[in-house]
Amino acid sequence: MSRYSEQFRRDAVAFYDNNEDLSLKAASAQLGINRALLHSWVKKYGTGKCARIKAVHDKAQAENDSERIRQ
Repeated sequence: MSRYSEQFRRDAVAFYDNNEDLSLKAASAQLGINRALLHSWVKKYGTGKCARIKAVHDKAQAENDSERIRQ
């Protein structure tokens, strides 16, 4: 039997996904679980929100860089 319920796993992933400045290592430490375990849950239950947020930030940074170069 699993040590953690599915609801706990989903809640842990939501905690990580909803805190964009929180690293996987920091989130797992706050939750008291192994980083690799949280990583596997993120892959299974994650919404991809962090990846989408990072993509938006990267695009904005690239646009800012392009504008700065043109000036």
